[in-house]
Amino acid sequence: MSKILIQLNCSLNIKGTTLQKKGFVENNDRRLKQIIDGVKKFTEKKYGVDIIFVDNTIPENIPIDKELETLLINNNIEIFHDNKNIYGSSNKGAGVIESWLFIKEKLENYDYLLYFEPRLMLLNFDFINIFLESPRNLFVYGNGKNHFFTGLFGIKSELLLKYIDGFKHLKHFRKLGSIEYHIFNFVKNNDSYDTLEKANVIWSDTVAKKDYNF
Repeated sequence: MSKILIQLNCSLNIKGTTLQKKGFVENNDRRLKQIIDGVKKFTEKKYGVDIIFVDNTIPENIPIDKELETLLINNNIEIFHDNKNIYGSSNKGAGVIESWLFIKEKLENYDYLLYFEPRLMLLNFDFINIFLESPRNLFVYGNGKNHFFTGLFGIKSELLLKYIDGFKHLKHFRKLGSIEYHIFNFVKNNDSYDTLEKANVIWSDTVAKKDYNF
């Protein structure tokens, strides 16, 4: 039986980052509310697999928000947080990759990862259920079939570890660009994958100030 890990990934503290100064990300208070609401919705379902919450903006010696911490602990979700957001302060995708590097040793113990950003709001659990019933590389295309939506997807751990192994030096992060296109090209060139029409989540676009259903 395959071992599956679910990662809830977020950046709680984006104050003072390049992305925040340019208005590309939500302010901390609104972001925190979105994350708490997203986790509450996520925990309406029982999963039967290990779940971790990962933040790479709050130093390990500083506690995260108490309401969020209590919510996670009460749902047996293991918390990983430290200030590892070096390149992610100016590139969202780089921050995601840094989170995977942060939990690399944990990831090595599992066959598959289900990645979810709880700032998104789940409309239903269809994508998650389909993945858990048949674990595989499972994605939703973005607008067009040349990139992936990266807020919710499933992937072989071995493939993801191979992907992040390509980010050992600053020059690799500088070449990243958009992770949606970058990881799409990597997966396409290294393994097979399946897609679903929708992830069934609501994404709040900070720049456009609009909500989108993916």
